[in-house]
Amino acid sequence: MYGPHGPAVRTLRLWIDWTACDGRGWCTELLPELLDSDPDG
Repeated sequence: MYGPHGPAVRTLRLWIDWTACDGRGWCTELLPELLDSDPDG
């Protein structure tokens, strides 16, 4: 897809509900191309 100034840039945003997050690492398993684990997992 091209815009008026060349290739269009697509920005993705991920919103995490930290009150619902239980810290099991499922987000990184489901979206490994977008997320990395920290040293604590």
